[in-house]
Amino acid sequence: MRRSLNTGLLLFAVLCTFTNGYSLANVNAEVNSASASEWMLNDIIRQYPADQYRVINVGDSQAALFYSPASVTVARGIAHIIADQEQSGLNLQNAMLLAKQLNGKGWVTTISVVSLPLKIAPESASAPTESANSSTGDSQPNAASATSAMSSGAANQAPFQTNQQEIIDAHALAQQLQLLMTAITNNTLDTAGYRMVISEGMVAHSLLGSFANGALRAPDNFITLSPFWPVYTDNQKTAELIAQTPFPVLDVELENYSRWSDLSAPQRVISSKTQLKEHYRQRMFTFTQFIAPSATSHPFAQALGQEIYAWTTYLGW
Repeated sequence: MRRSLNTGLLLFAVLCTFTNGYSLANVNAEVNSASASEWMLNDIIRQYPADQYRVINVGDSQAALFYSPASVTVARGIAHIIADQEQSGLNLQNAMLLAKQLNGKGWVTTISVVSLPLKIAPESASAPTESANSSTGDSQPNAASATSAMSSGAANQAPFQTNQQEIIDAHALAQQLQLLMTAITNNTLDTAGYRMVISEGMVAHSLLGSFANGALRAPDNFITLSPFWPVYTDNQKTAELIAQTPFPVLDVELENYSRWSDLSAPQRVISSKTQLKEHYRQRMFTFTQFIAPSATSHPFAQALGQEIYAWTTYLGW
């Protein structure tokens, strides 16, 4: 009886998508944004021992913050790793392996996990969720499938259109990250030394914008992995945002990670040179560095940890 009822409700929701797409799209977006942090926190609580993380207040919600002290006598500072569980690079597993390496190099580390808030277009509200649900059986909108579609592009569309409809809510993501970073800072005020932020993809792009407009206090060092935004005009601003930052930037470009990041990668180097940005370095990571031989050792995390260590050593830290 319960399965029949759930099936009926699902069919009713799909029907409403076609008859009243605008209202359903707004409801889906709000529900997805409001409950994503709760789902993430509940998953972490179920999977990890309570002594491995802290539960912190982030605005009106809560989030898990993994905290690891440096494993040497004198710490260099603190590294805030912002993981995106829906990506293949800096997901939670890789973030933990990276944190362990940084701990050994004298860095206190924190890891927080974000979920990208979806902005579902009224006329296509069911398209991303239906395609994802048909293959996974998941009844919730999936940001990974949405961002994958944006990154690859349809065969019958121009590679880079200037009038794309955004699937990820840029404003909601910026607010989410601002609240998160403020909460992390408030919970780590007792940690002395340099402050470093490490992030990837759209999260990195959003943080660059918040650092630039003063919504967030600038870090002492920013490690960005393939920053991009899947709208042409916004993506083209990435190079300018990096070039105008007053702090050092290590720009790690992940091979074939995103066509959007590939597009701006050369310009990020050019803009930093022409605008005489001090302390900028771009490094390319190949696809083979994403292949994991075991659950406890990952070439990507190892290579990234070594690159960060070389970069901070160059800075004199």
